[in-house]
Amino acid sequence: MNSLEQQTVADVIALDPAVSRTLREYRIDPTRRMRLDVAAAAVSAHPEEILAVAEVRMRRAARVRPAARFEYEHEYEHELAFA
Repeated sequence: MNSLEQQTVADVIALDPAVSRTLREYRIDPTRRMRLDVAAAAVSAHPEEILAVAEVRMRRAARVRPAARFEYEHEYEHELAFA
């Protein structure tokens, strides 16, 4: 069993706050001190499914961030070139 499944819901969110959106969609209160596997069972979901959905979202967000940062850095490079 995954070690994240044994942690409380609040502890999992402390590792990455973006997970709270996924938990809310599964109707799991992000402030609960309940273990994630118990909270998932309470809403008839599997904890591995919840963690997989959260991981996919985090990977998508990470893929988008560098492109936005590159455009921002590019603007400053232009200013430095003409300084």
